[in-house]
Amino acid sequence: MASAFISYAHEDQELTVDLAEHLEAQGLDIRYDQVVLQIGDSLIQKISQEIHDSDFLIAIVSPDSVESGWCQRELALAATQGINEKQVTVLPVKFRGAELPPMLGDAYYADADRFSAETIAEKLAAAMRAHLEGRGNEARREAEAVEPAGGEPAHAEAAGDVEVGQIEEVAQRAWDVFQAWEGIWNGGNIRDLSDPRRRLRWALDQLPTRLRGALPLVEQMANADEDGFFADADLVQVERDMRAELLAVRTRVAQGLPIVGRWLIVADEGEVSSGGRDASAYLWRIQRGAETRPVTVFISRTAMASANDHLPQEVAAAKNTHGRSVVPQVVGLDEPPTTMSVTTAGIRFGLPD
Repeated sequence: MASAFISYAHEDQELTVDLAEHLEAQGLDIRYDQVVLQIGDSLIQKISQEIHDSDFLIAIVSPDSVESGWCQRELALAATQGINEKQVTVLPVKFRGAELPPMLGDAYYADADRFSAETIAEKLAAAMRAHLEGRGNEARREAEAVEPAGGEPAHAEAAGDVEVGQIEEVAQRAWDVFQAWEGIWNGGNIRDLSDPRRRLRWALDQLPTRLRGALPLVEQMANADEDGFFADADLVQVERDMRAELLAVRTRVAQGLPIVGRWLIVADEGEVSSGGRDASAYLWRIQRGAETRPVTVFISRTAMASANDHLPQEVAAAKNTHGRSVVPQVVGLDEPPTTMSVTTAGIRFGLPD
């Protein structure tokens, strides 16, 4: 099975998730979850371990990823010298009007501004097959011969988008609830939540059904029993999760991507058997509607024994929360994985090696 790692900037995460699911439907082993590149990140340091085991590097080339500097530095190394002494085939995906870095020369690229994620996945799969069969010189021709599979391409945000405005209104009403919630801890009254929650429910009522279904945490905060949810939930954690939920849905709406019903983290089952693997295992449960699924997070013994100061921030957070901090990475997927692995190198879907 051909394998590929997708590198991308944080602003392009929703396109990456959509593209990865279509690539996996093509029978490819896709890895993209370990790293969300931020400005100034080192591509070599962050993804070298994953690239070492992959056949291809799919690079989402957007204005944000170009500004990060990795296109000029680390991507050049990946394209010409390889990583860990392994030659890497780089397949760029242009997005939001970005120009390809000069070091990619005449490499075949897929255009996310012209084609849907499904079509791009089919084109990339055709190019990968040609490369793996030793016909790299035919990769461009075979990819370009793929007929569009339907669907609309993702696009740059259009000013005045009505649904984007509705999501932003919901976000503002949610932050009003958070402000009242903070006030309770500073001597306020639980009744102070009533009016902002009423306004939040009103904003939710204005959303199309498909958008409202993608905001389960916001829905929970708007309608949950005050003495239960607001007394038991962790304000900081809920705010972090809700920010991610709102941002994900807003980005999907703004870029014209399919809206996916999101999952809620509903239960902490504690530490469970690791099945003989050299790791600690923690079981969490997520829910969407009436469907519940388990997510087991394996944290390697090496990571558990290492000082947090010497670990990536996301790995240290996973240790401190028994894996809870990484579970939000899967709640936006239509078919979330049931296992996640945390090592000193980072986070990935699936069982530990």
